[in-house]
Amino acid sequence: MEILSSIVTLASMVRTYSPTLDIFLGSGNLRFSQPS
Repeated sequence: MEILSSIVTLASMVRTYSPTLDIFLGSGNLRFSQPS
């Protein structure tokens, strides 16, 4: 379970540093946080 939390945190940090990752993940990331 701790791994899942780690992935979510890591993904959030990476997304902040690399917006391009948003496009790579696509709808997957869109589901978590969709910009208005």
